[in-house]
Amino acid sequence: MAKVKGPLFSLGATGALGHSLVYMTWKGIPDVRQYVVPANPKSALQIVQRGYMTDGVDMWHNADWNLADLAAFTLWASLSAGPMSGFNRTIKEYIAARVATGVWHPVTTLAVGSVLSTGFIVTAVGDATVAFTLNYGTSPTAMVQSETVSNTAGVLSSTLTLLTAGTNYYFEIVPTTALEYGRSGIGKQKTSA
Repeated sequence: MAKVKGPLFSLGATGALGHSLVYMTWKGIPDVRQYVVPANPKSALQIVQRGYMTDGVDMWHNADWNLADLAAFTLWASLSAGPMSGFNRTIKEYIAARVATGVWHPVTTLAVGSVLSTGFIVTAVGDATVAFTLNYGTSPTAMVQSETVSNTAGVLSSTLTLLTAGTNYYFEIVPTTALEYGRSGIGKQKTSA
C-alpha cells in the first residue's frame, strides 16, 4: 500500500500501489517506477556463487573472532574504495578466494603482548598446515616490512624488534604462498615511549 504525504496532491509517496507502481526516494529524489518482479534464473553458476556467499557468512559467524579481530577487520575495510564494513570486506575476499582456489584460511584471536619501546609480540590462531607472514609498517597502506610467523599446531606468533619508541605500527597476518588466501584484519599497536 502506498503512503502519501498531502493526499490528493501527493506531495510525497512511498511503497507499492497494487502490482503496478512503486513510489520511492532514490538518492533524495522522489521517484515512481513500474512494479517489476526480479528475474531469478537459478543458473548453475548462480547457485555456486550463492553457495560461496552462504559458506562465507557461515565462516564469519562460526569463527572465534575477538574484539581485536573485529577492530582489525574494520580498519582493513576502511581502506576500501567505497564504504564497507569488516564483515562485507571479508565476505568479498572470501568469495574471491573460493572462485580462485576454493580455499580460505581465516586468522582469528589476534592479540598483542609484551609491548616494549623496541617491539612487541603478535599472536593469533590459523591453519596449522599453512605458512604465514606478518607484514607491518607505520601506515596501514604501506606495510612494507615483513617477519616470518611461527606456526605451532595452528598457534601463530611473531616478534617485532628494532622498532621506534612511541610509534604506531600497523600489521596483518597473511599466507606466505601466493595461491593461499585468508588473513587477519589490520591491527594497530603503539610502542611504549
